[in-house]
Formats: sequence, C-alpha cells, structure tokens
Amino acid sequence: MRLEAVAKAGFYPTPPRTLSLVVELLKGHAPHLRGHWALDPCAGEGEALSRVGQALGMKTQGIELDAGRAERAAQVLDKVHRGDALRYWASGFGLLWLNPPYDYGDGERLEEAFLKRYLESVLPGGIMVLLVPERVLPRLWPVLTAVYEPRLAARLPRGEYEAFRQAVVVAERVPYAAPQDYPHGDLPHLEDLEGGLRLLGAAYLRGARPRVEPVKGPSLSPEEALAAARGSPLWAEVEGERGIVPRPLLPLKEAHLALLLAGGVLDLEEVVMDGVPHLILGVLEKEAVRVEGEKEGQEVELEVFRMAIKALNLLTGELLEVK
Repeated sequence: MRLEAVAKAGFYPTPPRTLSLVVELLKGHAPHLRGHWALDPCAGEGEALSRVGQALGMKTQGIELDAGRAERAAQVLDKVHRGDALRYWASGFGLLWLNPPYDYGDGERLEEAFLKRYLESVLPGGIMVLLVPERVLPRLWPVLTAVYEPRLAARLPRGEYEAFRQAVVVAERVPYAAPQDYPHGDLPHLEDLEGGLRLLGAAYLRGARPRVEPVKGPSLSPEEALAAARGSPLWAEVEGERGIVPRPLLPLKEAHLALLLAGGVLDLEEVVMDGVPHLILGVLEKEAVRVEGEKEGQEVELEVFRMAIKALNLLTGELLEVK
C-alpha cells in the first residue's frame, strides 16, 4: 500500500459522482428497501451510507477502524461499531455497501476477504453494492455469484475511473445461485448505461433483526488460547502463586481438554464452530452417589464430579450441552 494510503488507513471514500449515480439507480427500488437496515463495513466518515439511507428510507449501521472517522460517522449514521470489520460478523441487512481497502492482507486480497466475510449478511431479496478495482473482479466473481445475481457491472464514471480503475457491481441476493465465470470484456462506464436497475427478488425480502457482533477468528491460535487461559482464575492461581506454567509431559488427550473446559479455563470465551459463533461455559458439579460396599447389602456414599460443557449459539440463541 502506498505511504499516503497507510497514513489514511486505506481510506478512500466513494467518489461523489459515482455515489450520486448509484443512489439514483437504487431510488427506483426504495419501496421494498424502506425500513430495512443498510450496512457499510468500511464506513469511513459515513457519507456514502448516509446518502443511501436518506434516499431509500433505510436505517444505517457502519463499522470503522479509525477512531476519528468512527466518531464523525456516528453523527450521520444510526449506529457505528468501531473496530476491524474482518473481526465482525453481520446478518439481517437489506443492503450492503462494500467499498473495501484495495490491498493484500495475510496472503489474501482484502477485497476478497471482505466479500467472503460479509457475503451472507444480506437477506434474500436484498442488495449488495460492491466497489473494487476492475482487475480483481474476475477473482471475486465466482465468490459473489455463489450467493448473488449481478444486475449491473460498470466502470466508474470518466474522471473518477482513472484514479484506481474501479468498477461498481450491484447484485441481488437470490434464493438459488450458482458460481459463474467472469464475463470477460470491457465494462461500460456507469454514465453510459441505459435504462434503470432491474431487481426481481423484492418478494423474498423479509424483515429480520440485523446483527453486527465481534467474533474471534475461525479458530483460536495457540497464542490466543494461551492469552484466554491466562485470564481465568484457575490459571492465575497456578501461575501467579507458584510462579510456574504447567507443561504436561505428554500431549493432552480429548478427555483432559474436556476437563479443562469444564473446569472453567475458557469460560465465557467466544469460539466459532462450523462458522457459527458460540459462547462457551464449563460446568463441574460435585454429586453424592451410593454404591455397593465390600460386604453384601452394604452401601457406601461417594462423591463424584459431573462435568458438562455448554455452548450458546450467538446467532439463534440455542443452547447446546455436552455431558
């Protein structure tokens, strides 16, 4: 990333003419979007999403990494979350405005990482507006079309296209989609398109409570697991008072790990299982049971420990329990 981009944390707002033209195209579909929520994971100062919300009668939420920009965005959007958008998940939105950073991160194009993260944040019948460099579209197209049907793909207007050679895609989430190959060839400029935007899925759009929540990565790294464990009272007692970190001579078996979880080492830690965030709670209870003694007819009372691990599905509220 260029030095000026680093200084701006990769922030380049949607060019003004592009924003105006896209908003005008979307206005024709305001009736079925009105009242729904719109999301911008790279909100900046909130200007683009604010314009969209006002034009379509939508409520707005944004995510912004930079503290100053997040504060300014909060003045024009209904709700702003401050943080790294790639550490969040979202669902239940009627419109997604996605203008991600144009760069690499962790060996992957950030445009692709953001698209994958927020691909399913939109309700069926909802809309995604994607602004990315035209040269990365072939790479993103199979990901996008696995869930959405593109209704418009064009270069930015002349005078704005030359800066980053960007393209804008307006896509509709449909119940049935299949990955498509990118239709190679030069795209038209946005101002040269004739006719309006044709969307077909309005009947599918149903209201749902939108959610934007921070999550951990796909799995805890050893460093993250160690940091989480050190926050537990059990670990603090062992490491703090004795001044040592227990290191098993042999690798822990599944039963040992289950005991650690049940004992509260990772209590109230968020983990992602099968792509769904869960809140983990360990339960270890002492119970008195009666067993046969050595002599015939004799009973002896023993104390045993019952362990269980509970996981709260943060999407559905379903509580899973393993005993």
